[in-house]
Amino acid sequence: MKQQKAGHSINGFSVAGHKVGLGFEVYAATKFAVRALSEGLRQEVKPYKIRTTVISPGSVATELLNSITESDVAETVRKRVEDMALL
Repeated sequence: MKQQKAGHSINGFSVAGHKVGLGFEVYAATKFAVRALSEGLRQEVKPYKIRTTVISPGSVATELLNSITESDVAETVRKRVEDMALL
């Protein structure tokens, strides 16, 4: 991309990179890291006309929630998704 002076880097993370929920601190930290990495990359590649985009979708209720085997974790995740999800 640097050689051709064009390109587009797209990184996906999560709404957890914007809002930290109780019990999701480590997960949120990884999402903040993606956001910081993307911002650093944006600054680094700006002279080469390379664009960066960060996509942070919200929670989506899927069947994945049914695969959580620890009941306390499942309940916490379900509540979090209900609070924030696109149902």
